[in-house]
Amino acid sequence: MSSRLDVRATASPILEALSKKTKETVHLVTMDEGEVVYIDKKESEAVIRMFSQIGKRAPVHCTGVGKAMLAFYPEKQIEDILDKHPMEKFTANTITTKEKMILHLAEIRKKGWALDDEEHEEGIKCAAAPIFNRMGEVEAAISIAVPMMRVKNKEFEMYISEIKTASQDISKAMGSQLTS
Repeated sequence: MSSRLDVRATASPILEALSKKTKETVHLVTMDEGEVVYIDKKESEAVIRMFSQIGKRAPVHCTGVGKAMLAFYPEKQIEDILDKHPMEKFTANTITTKEKMILHLAEIRKKGWALDDEEHEEGIKCAAAPIFNRMGEVEAAISIAVPMMRVKNKEFEMYISEIKTASQDISKAMGSQLTS
C-alpha cells in the first residue's frame, strides 16, 4: 500500500501536466492479483471521454496499462498471470490466446510502450508505458485514453511520445536507473 501512495504522490504533478498538454484523460494504475487497479486519474475536460474511476479494476490482457506492466514482469510471473486469468474477448481486437499475448508482450518490451487499440472498449484507444521503481521493477503504468473519433494517427504518435517521456520522468523520480 505504501508503494502505491509513493507512486501516486510522485506521479500526480506529471500526470496533471500530461493531461493539460494532451487535453485527454490520463490514468495511473498498479497491479493487484493479476488485474490492474486505477489509483489516480486526471480527467479530460472534453465532453466525450473514457469513463473510468479510481479503485476500478480491469483485465491485464486488453488494457494498455496492463500490457505495459505485464511485458516487463519476469517470465514466470507472466505465465502465472495468463494461466490464472481467462483472456475474455471484449471487442473484435482483444487478444484471447496466451501464444499471441506472449508475442505481443515481446513487441511491447522492444518498443517500451503498449497500445490498447479498442481492445477493452470500442471507440477508445490508449497509449501506455510502465513505471519502474528504484529496484528496476515495474511499479505501475500510465496511459492516455483517447476517443477514436477525436484523434488522428499523427496526433496519436505525439501521445505515444508524451507517455514515454512522462513514464521515464516518473520512473526517475521513483529512483529508477532504467528507462522503458
